[in-house]
Amino acid sequence: MWLGILIGVGFFLAGRRIARGSAQDTLATSVLSILVGLLYLGIGVAALFMLQNTPLQVTVAGVIAVVIGFGLFLPAGFGLSGRSEYVAWKAATQPPTRWRRRRVEPNDARNGPQEQGRQGDQGTSE
Repeated sequence: MWLGILIGVGFFLAGRRIARGSAQDTLATSVLSILVGLLYLGIGVAALFMLQNTPLQVTVAGVIAVVIGFGLFLPAGFGLSGRSEYVAWKAATQPPTRWRRRRVEPNDARNGPQEQGRQGDQGTSE
């Protein structure tokens, strides 16, 4: 039961990010939706056809699992079919990335030799 709730909350949060436009891509969510749909579909089919003389509760649970399994294919199909448009929209509306220059530290070996004889660096107290 808790696994189903966690999966539902995860899909809700991912859908919210996609709707707001803060998700990078829809591919991962769509593939995960297909995989979870296959899992529920497999559980439902196993409950309906592989178990002999099943009670009514198991049959109802199997039907619900099959409906959920097929229901998870629908948003996956939408996400995959609109993926190219989403990625193009995301690239058009997102500001260009700014490359940061690496700060060069004064003791960096690429700067060349440092001054050795600066006043006060001799280590002797006067």
